[in-house]
Amino acid sequence: MIVLGCAGVNPANILMYIPASSRSHVSAWEPLARGLARSGHHLTFVSSYKLQPEVNFTQILVKSKALKEIDEDFRSILLASDSVLGHIWKLLRMIYLFPDRMAEIHDEALTEMKYVLNKKWDLVIANPFLNEVGIILGDHFQVPTIHFLPANAEQFLSFSLGHPDNPAWSHPSADSLVSRSVVLLINI
Repeated sequence: MIVLGCAGVNPANILMYIPASSRSHVSAWEPLARGLARSGHHLTFVSSYKLQPEVNFTQILVKSKALKEIDEDFRSILLASDSVLGHIWKLLRMIYLFPDRMAEIHDEALTEMKYVLNKKWDLVIANPFLNEVGIILGDHFQVPTIHFLPANAEQFLSFSLGHPDNPAWSHPSADSLVSRSVVLLINI
């Protein structure tokens, strides 16, 4: 362990991509981003919330009207005192508009990134929830990609990501050999 701590580290160019995120998502990602920057890596952080500058830490701020609209719709649904039918209508409208708004957010992010798209990257870190474009960027740059989700995913997302032990499953039998085998077989 001491040898590893003394060994020099070659700084990497790391892209962290989460333009479609809430403030809490950015708060969960920020310690990792800053830790990598403080370790000497050159980090580019693509997000929709402004962070304080730091050495080796470059932020590409995505100012998306679509993300603001999603946030406003979500708040209006949560805080509404509408009738049940009015509530359902708002929810259906939000679901209908969601794919186009997400496409708009990522289009704006890629436009903001135009000056760094030709840069040589060593690693892409992307959130596999609403920010799948980051995973595509890793493939485009032909570099390793880490899917970073700083909290347990719900069951459907865990299955789709191929988590063999499905960490979001909280049923009492989740730790049984049979349950774990079924989850493993489903994901194969």
